[in-house]
Amino acid sequence: MKRITITALILSICTLPSITLAHTDITHIDKTHIKDQAIESCLKEKTPNICMHNLAIKNNIQAQADLGIMYYHVKGKEKQNYKQALYWFKKSALKGNAQAQNNLGIMYYYGYGIKQDYKKALYWFTKSLKQNNSDAQNNMGEMYYFGNNAVKQNYKTSLDWYRKSAKQNNSDAQYHIAIMYDNGNGVKQDEKIALDWYLKSAKNGNANAQFQMGIIYDNGNGVKQDYVKAASWYLKSAKQNNAKAQNNLAIIYKNGKGRIKKDMLFALQMFMQSAKLGNITAQINLANEEYNGIDMEINYKQALYWYLKAAQKGNADAQANVGYMYKTARGTKLNYKKAFYWYLKSAKQGNKYAEFHLATLYDYGNGVKPNKKQALYWYKKSAKQGIKDAQENISLLNIN
Repeated sequence: MKRITITALILSICTLPSITLAHTDITHIDKTHIKDQAIESCLKEKTPNICMHNLAIKNNIQAQADLGIMYYHVKGKEKQNYKQALYWFKKSALKGNAQAQNNLGIMYYYGYGIKQDYKKALYWFTKSLKQNNSDAQNNMGEMYYFGNNAVKQNYKTSLDWYRKSAKQNNSDAQYHIAIMYDNGNGVKQDEKIALDWYLKSAKNGNANAQFQMGIIYDNGNGVKQDYVKAASWYLKSAKQNNAKAQNNLAIIYKNGKGRIKKDMLFALQMFMQSAKLGNITAQINLANEEYNGIDMEINYKQALYWYLKAAQKGNADAQANVGYMYKTARGTKLNYKKAFYWYLKSAKQGNKYAEFHLATLYDYGNGVKPNKKQALYWYKKSAKQGIKDAQENISLLNIN
């Protein structure tokens, strides 16, 4: 009985997504926004968090807001502490700090360190936007874009708030306006206007907008296809740890598109960075490189590692590949039970290769008790999807 080979390399450019950002995240401390000399001094300390804490307990409102940010964005050995972030945001917000009010709204919106409460999120966003805070205006736009138990979905109101925020050069709001015109949400769909807003946002450093500009030039959507410009925008976004941009940039350099010369070393670096950030497509692409060994040495063990990462997140192709590797003892010991486990997960999602291999396991009783009825069921499923070997095996089962 013939074996179906491992699924092919996934290298399709990510399609234009619908709106993906929920809210402007808690902002990092930005020196350009700080006007307090004491805080400036703290930021120069070896242990700025201790210095900031000392200022905060002395009722320095800005220090309280910034300390909340520090607890939210903890790096290194210390653990992220939502409860402490919430505590200091609330202290500062109650005293009128607009950014703390916005950040407190975000904490309630997501339920970070506290029970999720859209009404309280709305309350604090409203407090902040009354001080003309652009992040709060953007977040109010998001509230109305999606709708919840605090406000009804209203694209027109959403767009109004985005525009108010965008006038203050808020790159997230500019990006969201672009998406609304791109998808025709509450406005007449207009690719040109969408492009203008994507470009404004991208030039203001928005990683998501930069990624979109990369896609636009990569696919030639409303512009002349230009891989150099696509790579340039992907790179800008990739440097801000946008995993999708890193993956797409890797694809351009792997294939050497247009005037971009092939650079497999750089492509692998980008795949690796994206994969480590949890991008499923990059994890599969990296695994495929390790498995196929076309531009590098074959490393089945590493291939299995990355396939497993993607499989554990529910990707059917990766699950089928993991099953295949356990079935054929590549990068691991032969293990029919594990092969059966992963093929079943993949087959339930309609993967035709997994359906076929699952059928063979039932057919021969490998990793599971022999069951001709189940074998026939899965052979038929895969045969309907064009697997010729499945049809041949159905004939053999019927003869027997």
